[in-house]
Amino acid sequence: MTSAVVCGIFLFIITANNVQALSVTPPRIELETDPGNTISGEFKITNEAPQAQTYYTEVENFEARDETGNPSFIPSPEGLATWVDVDDEIRVPAGEQVTVPYTISVPANTDPGGYFASIFIRTTPPPARGGEVSIGARLGTLIFLRVNGNIVEGVDILEYGTRNQQRVFNSLPVAFYYRFQNSGADRVKPVGEIKIKNLFRITSKVLNANRTDGSVLPSSIRRFESFWVNSGGGQEDSVTVMSAGAEGGFFQKAKWQWDNFALGLYSAKLDITFGSNDNTAQQTFWFIVLPWQLIILLVSGLLIALILLRFTIRRYNRYIIGKMKMGR
Repeated sequence: MTSAVVCGIFLFIITANNVQALSVTPPRIELETDPGNTISGEFKITNEAPQAQTYYTEVENFEARDETGNPSFIPSPEGLATWVDVDDEIRVPAGEQVTVPYTISVPANTDPGGYFASIFIRTTPPPARGGEVSIGARLGTLIFLRVNGNIVEGVDILEYGTRNQQRVFNSLPVAFYYRFQNSGADRVKPVGEIKIKNLFRITSKVLNANRTDGSVLPSSIRRFESFWVNSGGGQEDSVTVMSAGAEGGFFQKAKWQWDNFALGLYSAKLDITFGSNDNTAQQTFWFIVLPWQLIILLVSGLLIALILLRFTIRRYNRYIIGKMKMGR
């Protein structure tokens, strides 16, 4: 039984002009089968160049490179890359799309779990195993294969909190993170939320705990981040979010604090579900938001208003007293 889901894209560029004339769909394929089975599928190559092109295929396994979820591709004499059978060369006429079939033959003695590889489409032939360098561009479609059976699961939340475990902020945004470890045999995708409540237990914000819809590959750790901000930045761009409100003078920061008002003690509860058995985990982090620039402006404005009110009342009283004296 097979299933395919289009979900994301990975672009690997050495010569940018070449790869812009090439597209591969779907960028991600998810498959499921039993040990000993052979399954088949297909993907499409579109040649957007004004002339016919010959493309070359290359299959490599991949694993997690770091905690950001970026893959590291590994030429290997074993694993999923060696189970994939696909044409070595593909000729695509100018401006046309070609469907490319492939098959995956899973050995009968394969252990249950997740196996991962990418079928790359190259603008130049792959380098020889002897170490020659091939200059060109390649675009890949990722294959996530689950081999059925008694799959071992092992997951853990290693850390949760704000960046640098900061507890006191003078304004939003607040960046939350958690480090998710997968010691099982297949990839795991955590699903859930971070619910932020104020001191009166009123919900101030609910954040997506996996805003990139990312998975954690076996034997790896992945760091997930979410950002609490009400305006001036998008959740998808962490650089934009974290720089918002950080620049500018006193009054600019006070305005940002007004537009993204938060004050007092808050709790941020992480609540996620993961694994085929829908395991759950919860952790809570407490922090304080104290927008001192805005507080100074508001207090100063209030003091000025009180002084003006007092001056006005005194002047009015003197006026009334003066009128009364004149009337005698």
